[in-house]
Amino acid sequence: MIEESISEWAEKFFEKKLSDAKLGEFFLFFCRKDGVTLYKTGSYPLKGDTDSIGVLLSGAWQAAEMVSSLSLKSKNESFRFTFDTSSQGIYILPLTIQSSQYYLGTLYCNQVNPGHLKKKLRLLVNSFKEEIGQFEKGHREKDNLLFQNITDEEMSDIFSFR
Repeated sequence: MIEESISEWAEKFFEKKLSDAKLGEFFLFFCRKDGVTLYKTGSYPLKGDTDSIGVLLSGAWQAAEMVSSLSLKSKNESFRFTFDTSSQGIYILPLTIQSSQYYLGTLYCNQVNPGHLKKKLRLLVNSFKEEIGQFEKGHREKDNLLFQNITDEEMSDIFSFR
């Protein structure tokens, strides 16, 4: 699946799901493992370049993952990255799409209950994973239909100038 398709699909998904989520002041990033931001939205007042935040979130996740690999026996658990106070912080959730790693990162502030925000984001990622599976399945079906069961005569007709 090409990145543009994921990016366009993610934009539609998040616009639909976040329109009535009532998450307060936040800024959401969906980025690749290399930090390239595929989608971003939110009401959080950011200082600086928002594209560089995707790189920093991705780097923070990968650094934490390396540190945890030094001390943990098992990688079977689903980890999350959080750096926060009682009302503001950073929250990063990983997800895998077609064996490629992506991150959903959030910067938030002025939260009365950050745990509620984090729960909603985990549910959002689960919903995203379910729906992206349907999206991937549809793309595979479209890809499989192109020139399937076509005869040599039909191919000749396609490329002839009659």
